[in-house]
Amino acid sequence: MDAIYYILGIIFILGLGIGSFLNVVLFRMTTEKKFWNGRSECMSCHHTLEWYELIPLFSYIIQRGRCRECEVKLSLQYPLVELLTAILFTGFAYLYIPDLISLYTFTPIQYIRGLIIYILITQLIIVFVYDLQYQLISVIQLRAIQILGLIYFCLEYYQTRIMPDSLITALLSAGIVLFLYIITKKQGIGWGDVELFAGLGLFIPLMWFVPFFFGSFLIGMIWGIIVMLMNRNSSLKQKIAFGPSIILSFVIIYTLIQVQLVPSTNIWYYWIIYNISK
Repeated sequence: MDAIYYILGIIFILGLGIGSFLNVVLFRMTTEKKFWNGRSECMSCHHTLEWYELIPLFSYIIQRGRCRECEVKLSLQYPLVELLTAILFTGFAYLYIPDLISLYTFTPIQYIRGLIIYILITQLIIVFVYDLQYQLISVIQLRAIQILGLIYFCLEYYQTRIMPDSLITALLSAGIVLFLYIITKKQGIGWGDVELFAGLGLFIPLMWFVPFFFGSFLIGMIWGIIVMLMNRNSSLKQKIAFGPSIILSFVIIYTLIQVQLVPSTNIWYYWIIYNISK
């Protein structure tokens, strides 16, 4: 039992490191500099950072959130993205790996599925932060999420030889949002939101469509109210990113699926189908 916690600790540290890398990607998305070119530097004084200034989370704490050279206050995004990545990486491993022995009994498909989710987490964090800041979703991240969704979908089909109903979830959720995109004349919904629903829907079985889809709008509504109260702005025309709400709903629902709450979900799912068919 203790050994699994050592593994979780390693995954947590790995998550911090990947979170640091995601910060580089996020900050360089707003510049012409590619994330693989050049060493990390201060965004203010362009001081090239030493290795001890790049230790995820700890460097920020030790330097009290300021650049060592120019003393400019560093963005809180640095530690938050690193910590969020570490928590999501560790949380998924905790749910996906019940014990150490299971690592030796996993099939290749189980390993591939786990890798897909880890890559998906990195893309969702980029979309979440970037959309929150700029109300824009990168096409690269959208394509990555959709490709991961298609691979995940194909793995499900390969295992069961039955067409997964998550395809209906993707088409239905994206279709409804596309309709809203058209009737609002691109004012209420962005095209990126349509594509995001299409990609993430491939991970969600049909029985979870209702909480996933409407949960996104519920979270978005709550977030919109909070933003208006914080900005003391009661205007309904205020632009608010919807991507983070979709992602939060997805993370919640996918977590519930992983903890295997399917039996209790079947109750309301079949109750709805039964009443519709009457």
